Amino acid sequence: MAISAKTRTQRLLKLADHVENDTSRDFDLRDWAIGPTGDVIHMASDALTCGTCGCIAGWSVFLFGTKKSCSRESVWESAQRFLGLSDLQANHLFFGKWHPDYERLGLPDATRKEAAEAVRALASSLSSTTN
Repeated sequence: MAISAKTRTQRLLKLADHVENDTSRDFDLRDWAIGPTGDVIHMASDALTCGTCGCIAGWSVFLFGTKKSCSRESVWESAQRFLGLSDLQANHLFFGKWHPDYERLGLPDATRKEAAEAVRALASSLSSTTN
């Protein structure tokens, strides 16, 4: 089920605030979610546990998902659906293609602030195209 443009914008802005400000949890753009034991989590339902380190997609699942709502999807698929993004938009955001080091490094080691700014920029561009 698709989400409304208003809900998409609200979720993107909430995600940006979380990524930037919730320093009680780790942020790492290079992995969907890292469990407390250091293992990479691939299924969205497993990323909903406490003690994880996440990327933009990982924290989207944590903020907007439930085990039931993403039990058969990857983290990427669930996050894309929760944020109402196209494949192109999700790929750009989740893989850090907005980061200046992307071409040189591939998946960049982005800061919380850089990631939050990218999420806010996407929210702004999407809301301007729907108005």
